[in-house]
Amino acid sequence: MAPHKMFVLLYLVFFKCGLMVHGDPHQNIQLNPSSSSHMSHGSLFIRFDEIHVGRIIKTKFDFLDPSKSSAHHFLPREVADSIPFSSSELPNILPLFSIPQGSRKSMVMEDTLFNCEHGVILEGEIRTCATSLESMLDFVSGLFGSRDAIRVLTNTHEPTSRGTSDEYVTVEVEEIPVLKMIGCHLMPYPYTIYGCHHLSNTKTKVFRVSVEGNKGDQVKIPVVCHMNTSSWDPNHEAFQTLNFKPGTAPVCHMFPEGDLAWIQSSKSV
Repeated sequence: MAPHKMFVLLYLVFFKCGLMVHGDPHQNIQLNPSSSSHMSHGSLFIRFDEIHVGRIIKTKFDFLDPSKSSAHHFLPREVADSIPFSSSELPNILPLFSIPQGSRKSMVMEDTLFNCEHGVILEGEIRTCATSLESMLDFVSGLFGSRDAIRVLTNTHEPTSRGTSDEYVTVEVEEIPVLKMIGCHLMPYPYTIYGCHHLSNTKTKVFRVSVEGNKGDQVKIPVVCHMNTSSWDPNHEAFQTLNFKPGTAPVCHMFPEGDLAWIQSSKSV
């Protein structure tokens, strides 16, 4: 066996052993990964006029379990690129992770592959599914065109927080001036996949919102607002949740823990 194939095979063996020891990181995810709803309870969409100090947010954030070390780490690019990643190859992918065909886990994988290949694309949207950190960075640098003033924002919580709160009050709002923004959202899969997208035809505002929960949790949340939604599909989940029509108001959404907001700042912050 060639050294390259041997390396890939050994890595997958150790990876599967990690899943057996630490548990399946996607065991309780929903079958619709496109909204990132597997990461929190309640809606992640909020109105632009709800982003202010004193606002009550009724939701429950699920914090990632650091003990599940295999849950949210990229495969090395060499390994990721050697594994097929398409719906047509799903029957060949499942045995690599000892997942039975027709099982719920296989259905989740099929849904993720479908979203990556055929997901609805908004006007002016550029998207990719990143299977490695390197492929994500290639996508980000390719769209930004420069590595100057690039930052990544994530949802973070204080070490004492346990994720038991189901209601939060906004205690601080900071707007971060940006030139461009790319959202990367965790997709349910046996290894880490991020669905990344950028809207080129609409102004975007980015906020870092600090909230305190009714059970003592303290969380800092990236919130991204798309200011012009006139070209969006009227059936988009955001309009159903927020109860308004395209083009009548901005659509804002909170980033759950694990998702990444890549920003190219318009000034040092």
